[in-house]
Amino acid sequence: MKLCDLHTHSTFSDGSLTPAELVGLAEKTGLAAVALTDHNTAAGLPELMAAGKNSSVITVPGCEFSTDYGDVELHIVGLFFPEETWRDVDDYVQPMRNAKKQSNLRLIERLQSAGYDIAYREVADLAKSDSFNRAHAALILVRKGYAADINDAFKRLLSTKSGNYIPPRRIDAFETVRFIREHGAAAVLAHPLLNLDEKGLEAFLPTAKECGLTGIETRYSKFSDKETETLERLAEKYGLLQSGGSDYHGAAKPTLHLGTGYGNLRVPFDFFEALNHRSTYRNHLEYLKKPDFMLTEKQYQDILSVIDVLRIVNNLDSPARIDMVMSTLDVFSQLVDEYRFANIGKVTKTKSHELLFSHFCDSISKHYRESREVRYYAELQHLSPKHFAMIIKDVTGISATQWIANYVIIQAKAMLRHHLGMSILQISDALGFPDQSTFSRYFKSHVQMSPSDYRAHV
Repeated sequence: MKLCDLHTHSTFSDGSLTPAELVGLAEKTGLAAVALTDHNTAAGLPELMAAGKNSSVITVPGCEFSTDYGDVELHIVGLFFPEETWRDVDDYVQPMRNAKKQSNLRLIERLQSAGYDIAYREVADLAKSDSFNRAHAALILVRKGYAADINDAFKRLLSTKSGNYIPPRRIDAFETVRFIREHGAAAVLAHPLLNLDEKGLEAFLPTAKECGLTGIETRYSKFSDKETETLERLAEKYGLLQSGGSDYHGAAKPTLHLGTGYGNLRVPFDFFEALNHRSTYRNHLEYLKKPDFMLTEKQYQDILSVIDVLRIVNNLDSPARIDMVMSTLDVFSQLVDEYRFANIGKVTKTKSHELLFSHFCDSISKHYRESREVRYYAELQHLSPKHFAMIIKDVTGISATQWIANYVIIQAKAMLRHHLGMSILQISDALGFPDQSTFSRYFKSHVQMSPSDYRAHV
């Protein structure tokens, strides 16, 4: 079974491995994908993605945001940030990083007043940042013999109860979810049960979902099977995707391993695929960087009109703002697609075929329940099935039929694996099959086992 790890840290926050070393370890471990989610920074993402180009591991650009939900600290992970938004991420967290620096100064001053030989600069140098995390201070304290280990340092000297640490003011949790979604990434609540109990999550999740929350971590190094089951049920109840990760830090947590946590963690690659599809990581901003078709004056004015509407909607003070923004972006996307294909003759043949494939992928995600026939998707592009199939095969090396099947099977596997309350019949209905028998035959022809056998196997 292909696995991934969607929650890790590097030397750009409080981890001990560089992003490149993290990718190397992920490849050695046999992971199919790894996300870098350093605390409140995107600074390590260029190195991560560069390392990913020479690796079999898929690299996911992310960030873990420290946020406030009332008096509770919650961490929100953003996954699949487009490269053009990385600077926006750092700008967004800069005020909090400034507050973090002041909090760190006060922490070191209190430790020094209590008789501990620790200097601000030695901790900052270890972290290579003035906005270091308490884990860096803990390492110094352990090295100097003031604490038995990291946990001991936190418990006696670095917790809020110790009197040495006063948390900085953080950014709002709901505002952060909106920021992540508006910047084309998937927003995931990290290690939910560490800071909120089930009752607290029931209060938080409805509003978070309205703000655009994409998923929650149901698989985490410290979670028991019972806790995972609770979170799976909440994910299904609120229509959220599942995510998971080890929260790997390297030397700071020597018994916690990448991909497997404390030994019992397994994060299915299905999680990566579903979250990747839900994000807008592969979006139309690429066309702004390298225009591949020209607009007529009327088409240009139409696009500007939609952008004006988007500005108005984005400034509304309404709980439904995020949904309205996403709906307007859908209109924008569809309009760009329409004009792109209206002007298809003005681009090169190779580029036009690549655009056709991109539109084909979009169509599958929207219409796979309605049809799994190549003819259906060819007609959407006003092409003959034979010519359409030839183009898709030429561009990708994979047949159009296989592309459709791959998407349907991904959805089917996710339902069989994670929606245990649904029967095979209900899943077949949800996927648009006429009956359970047809679905079972289709699934078995591609997976070499029946849906029920697959569910029992995994």
